[in-house]
Amino acid sequence: GAGIGAIFRAPLGGAVMAAEILYIHDLEIEALIPALIASIVGYSVFGSIEGFDPIFGAQPGLAFEHPLTLVYYAALGVCCGLVGLLYAKSFYGMSALFHRLRLPRFLKPALGGVLVGLLGIVVKGSLHTGYGWVQISMTNELLTLPLWLVLVLPFAKIVATSLSIGSGGSGGIFGPGMVIGAMLGATFWRLGHGVLPQLPNSAAPFVIVGMMALFGGIAHAPLAVMLMVAEMTGNLSLLAPAMVAIALSTLLIGDHTIYRAQLPNRAASPAHRVRFAFPLLGSLLTRDALAPAGAAPPASPAGQPLDANVGLDVALEQLADDGVAWAPVTEQGQQIGVLTTRGIIATYRKAMQRGLRRATALPSDTALFETHVGVDSSLAGHALREAQLPPGTLVVAVLRDGETLFPTAATTLQPGDTLTILTDRAREPALRAYFERETPAAVTTP
Repeated sequence: GAGIGAIFRAPLGGAVMAAEILYIHDLEIEALIPALIASIVGYSVFGSIEGFDPIFGAQPGLAFEHPLTLVYYAALGVCCGLVGLLYAKSFYGMSALFHRLRLPRFLKPALGGVLVGLLGIVVKGSLHTGYGWVQISMTNELLTLPLWLVLVLPFAKIVATSLSIGSGGSGGIFGPGMVIGAMLGATFWRLGHGVLPQLPNSAAPFVIVGMMALFGGIAHAPLAVMLMVAEMTGNLSLLAPAMVAIALSTLLIGDHTIYRAQLPNRAASPAHRVRFAFPLLGSLLTRDALAPAGAAPPASPAGQPLDANVGLDVALEQLADDGVAWAPVTEQGQQIGVLTTRGIIATYRKAMQRGLRRATALPSDTALFETHVGVDSSLAGHALREAQLPPGTLVVAVLRDGETLFPTAATTLQPGDTLTILTDRAREPALRAYFERETPAAVTTP
């Protein structure tokens, strides 16, 4: 975050990217404040030496002037998404190819270097960082370049990056990704110049938006790069076009990513997995995982006695802190059983399979159970307001085709739906009997 914030003169975008880049569909909230501090410090130190002007200089002339251009930016976003996919697949495909080559390891980057050199003889723009070509493409000098060169440059850069790094050479994929997107934007503008109505007179807006849409999509950092567009130009007018292009690029790319170490979300992260699982474990009580009092406990030493009404998350944490595998469980001062770590895991798995849910914030006499709407159910095809469910019945969720719906009175029940019913314990037996009668194919779970 500090590095990107400093080099690109985009401290806010750099900080958000540091928090966003770790996951495909999530944000590392805990890293945001430290990243903001680090980014502004890096930006301040770097700027005190190199200056604080936006990396592309102040661009007051850049403006969003006509709604029709949003169509062009949307098309650019689609192109960036497709080329971003090509970039990721080419990069990892080349890595896999060199990995399979039966050559000494030291010869592989040498071979990659030879191929990059040959490519550079044909397309000189494929060598070095490519930032100079980005600067050229933002000026009218773009019109003096051969059209074939403008068309080929984004793809030549993909090949050069894939060869140099995929063969085992040293380098990064952030900078090349920015250049590929920038040149793709330049290509789009060059092809549309003099043809498309209301097209801006300068390629600069398309270069900047293309740069952000391609990398922001394939790196799954859309929020960060949208902020960087404003910071790098010193101008907010491109924010709307950037939002359109980046959103479509990210949507098209889906779960593909240039960073294969990215995790889907925080729940899949080793740093968060335990914390995210504990709320589910906390819905179960120690008494739910008891082994009988007469059961033979493990041979290892026992932990401190646990109360029967303590959540399993608290109990597991205590066992871990004590460094033991089991502990006696008491109720009103009397031992009623023993709790083992194996028993906790087994109970948790069974509860997940049964769809057990216990809302800890609800009154103690609350009952929560599930029932399935069978094909022959009299409830199928009826909205909840028409179903005439018994008094005291609250349908809090409907699981349909793997998706959880939060129902309203207008929600129509369908065969195969799983209903989560909330009621009180006094009404629970009658309600279970009612649903078994009305949904003969149903299987109810506690």
